[in-house]
Amino acid sequence: NKSVAKWQNGNILAHLQLFSDNYTKEDKNKVTGVIEKWKLFIAKSNTKMFTDLNDNRIKHFVDYLKTSVSGETAASYYNKFKQFIEQAHADKFCEYSIASFRPRFRKDKSRLKKDYLVRSELEILNNTPNDNTEAGHAFIFGCLSGIRPQDIRTLYGKSVRNGRFLRKQSKTENVL
Repeated sequence: NKSVAKWQNGNILAHLQLFSDNYTKEDKNKVTGVIEKWKLFIAKSNTKMFTDLNDNRIKHFVDYLKTSVSGETAASYYNKFKQFIEQAHADKFCEYSIASFRPRFRKDKSRLKKDYLVRSELEILNNTPNDNTEAGHAFIFGCLSGIRPQDIRTLYGKSVRNGRFLRKQSKTENVL
């Protein structure tokens, strides 16, 4: 089997691609992002094989992520990379255990400032004619509830019981 041969050769990028091919959760875009960042990182470093991994090399990758992406993306990408390395370690393809490596990701509050609409702006928006009133109402509902658009799309009347949502968030798996 060609994919097994790739998996057994110890090449991190080949393993990442297989990990991505088999990844089915909704945040697959993060795995794709990790692959792109890993490709750029290995072009500048000599970390291509699982046998090359150690805390120092992982630290260099984390530092690279911190300088190449903004906001919380570096931490998100690292967490996906860590999940991948932990799986490779559990499957005995990688001797290095990333479990003890705990990088710090400081939140730059100036970069994480998020905009929001105030009540008067929401009222103007609500009173503005719109060809798709359902989308407008869904947007306002999202603004007021904090529920993500992808989760609003999956809500139905039976998603609420006794004033509580019964659905889980697609991104975090927490109950809405």
